[in-house]
Amino acid sequence: MMTDKLTFRRAEAADADAVLAINRAAYTQHIATIGRTPIPMMLDYAPYIRDGEVWLAEVGGAPIACLVMEWPPDALFIYSIAVDPVWARQGIGNRMMALAERRARDEGRGRITLHTNVLMTDNRAWYRRQGFVETGTESTHPDRTIVHLEKRLGQSGTYLDGAEDDSVKP
Repeated sequence: MMTDKLTFRRAEAADADAVLAINRAAYTQHIATIGRTPIPMMLDYAPYIRDGEVWLAEVGGAPIACLVMEWPPDALFIYSIAVDPVWARQGIGNRMMALAERRARDEGRGRITLHTNVLMTDNRAWYRRQGFVETGTESTHPDRTIVHLEKRLGQSGTYLDGAEDDSVKP
């Protein structure tokens, strides 16, 4: 598999099913861990594409990863970074995160926030490696607890793994 042909583009309305399919593939591994279907596997992504900002990573025109973001007033909120498991562990998630950082800086946001299920320890570890700090937990249902995370962005910095190249166009 060659990630040197990886390109990024903004998702369009017709991409909602592809975004859902990527999230379903990526989050399936967490069903046994959390004892339920993760919420990103069940959403209609059309409103996120319409009202937020969704990016696709593609190889040969085929979507293999997605980044779903929202823009609250004081930060960039990452709703989901999902990579099809066939393409996992090739740095694509790092490049998606670099794109999120670039977009946050482009929009003058000094921080990125997100949350994940407290039981998704592999995700939590990956976010810590990306520079996120856990800022608290919240019980959202009697049987579900999420961890809030935040990354503060400096005024300058480098982007990981080449995501600043010309293939990334806001």
